[in-house]
Amino acid sequence: MKSGGAAAAFAIVGAPGILRAADTVKIGLSIPITGLQAILGETLLNCYKLAAAELNAANGIGGRQVELFVEDNQTTTKGSIDKARKLLNEDKVDVIMGTIISP
Repeated sequence: MKSGGAAAAFAIVGAPGILRAADTVKIGLSIPITGLQAILGETLLNCYKLAAAELNAANGIGGRQVELFVEDNQTTTKGSIDKARKLLNEDKVDVIMGTIISP
């Protein structure tokens, strides 16, 4: 099974409610675009963009396209908390990923 197929299979079994909730899967990324870990955040962002493009080219996850919401946590605890709140409360993402270090 290809890696995209494994992710889709997990999503179908692990989160059936999310799959029926909307037309897209909203993935929030809280990553350090600025600050001490910016070089790692830039690399991580490129990896997420590539993964989303590959999933979307293969009909998304459960037929839903992946949409990325990117926020710069500035490699700080406050930035991580503020951006997580924005992603959840304003952007209404389904999941948050991307942190490199623990706040």
